[in-house]
Amino acid sequence: MRADGAVLMNFLDIPMTTPLLQKIGLAFCAERGPSYGGNPEAREKAFQFAREFMGQYLLSDN
Repeated sequence: MRADGAVLMNFLDIPMTTPLLQKIGLAFCAERGPSYGGNPEAREKAFQFAREFMGQYLLSDN
């Protein structure tokens, strides 16, 4: 990360400051290919976290 807050690509020091540069950076580091389906365990944990968070911070009488 630069002093001005721009995130740099590790090996080329290209700043990820525009959509085009972000796409170039993603092309270098992301695996490509289709993916489908979900993760039932992660989904249930996310719903559980959301219920607990809302119950504690949004629905409390405090």
